Amino acid sequence: MKTARIQVRGVLGACAVALSLAAAPTLAQVKLPSTLAWSAYDVGSAGYNQSVGIGNALKQKYNVSLRVLPGKNDVSRNLPLRNGQVQFSANGVGGAYLAQEGMYDFGAKDWGPQPVRGLMLNTSDQLLTVLAAKDSGIKTVADLKGKRVAWVIGAPSLNQNITAILAFANLTWDGVVATPSITYEIEALANQWFAAGEEDQWVDIVLVNGATGVLGDTLSWFVYEAALDADGAGTSLFVGEAHLSGSNLFRYDVGAGTFTLVDETDYDSGYGFPYPSRHVAVAPDASGVFYAGWYLDGSDLSVLEYQMTAEIRTVTDTLAISATTVYDLATGTSLGSLSTTGAVQAASPDGTSLYVASGGTIHLVDLSGY
Repeated sequence: MKTARIQVRGVLGACAVALSLAAAPTLAQVKLPSTLAWSAYDVGSAGYNQSVGIGNALKQKYNVSLRVLPGKNDVSRNLPLRNGQVQFSANGVGGAYLAQEGMYDFGAKDWGPQPVRGLMLNTSDQLLTVLAAKDSGIKTVADLKGKRVAWVIGAPSLNQNITAILAFANLTWDGVVATPSITYEIEALANQWFAAGEEDQWVDIVLVNGATGVLGDTLSWFVYEAALDADGAGTSLFVGEAHLSGSNLFRYDVGAGTFTLVDETDYDSGYGFPYPSRHVAVAPDASGVFYAGWYLDGSDLSVLEYQMTAEIRTVTDTLAISATTVYDLATGTSLGSLSTTGAVQAASPDGTSLYVASGGTIHLVDLSGY
């Protein structure tokens, strides 16, 4: 039998929840999983902090652990709910009403009306306004004309609220410069294509033709804090998740401006690696890849070749190089320290030289002695 997913609608006040728990049935009467998970706004937000407070109440009253998965917008909080990664989502108008009605961002082909249900709702006195730099000359809403205004990708509730504010000055989005999210990483690919990933949490990864500007395939809201790296031929792109308790790595063929999934990791029975950094480093021939403290077989990502605690910044045909140390690629054995250290580095095409940015200068390191 198909069951509906349940969503927590709105931001939940820790005080109200504590009161409800105080009047709730005893532990013997309540049967809950040992661990619950829900998504909320990003770390440091009111929604996240309230979720932590609710988690403390659940732990003290019922010995239930609450895992809070942070997200920056409506879509990124609803995606793990839709995918079954969390049971609930602490959300607002966007993730509740707009998701249920399939409106704006949730009206896209891969979304549509969602079977969400409101479980708890709280309301509070609040203010929604626009902030501007002191030296911007913006004093009223009308002063926003022709200025850059943030358009938050995946957050229809925020964008529609700003739409309403602009209307007070008879402005629309056509009268301002809508500024979307910032690109976090770019990887050059074959045939003048490149891959770009957002500086966000649940991110879009898009293929772009560098010669024509034509957009190719897109992975929408696919991985959490994606890290990218391509092989030397530019035909294979490795995409790694970061900072999740269960993070995974994916290999794609990226020929002709499309993503074709080739392989993915199955660490911990498919749950993923615990909290890796936002970094992937691939061997030039795609035979191996450094991710989550391991060197993995590039053609079979289920094979763990060896552990590597250092974060590898550069890979040549025979060497793996961190910010301070050179390692043998085949075995992971340390071959010695770099004469100039630094995390910003790049190897020459033949792998005999390393360029290291340090102290405002680009240094040349000879790799032939390792």
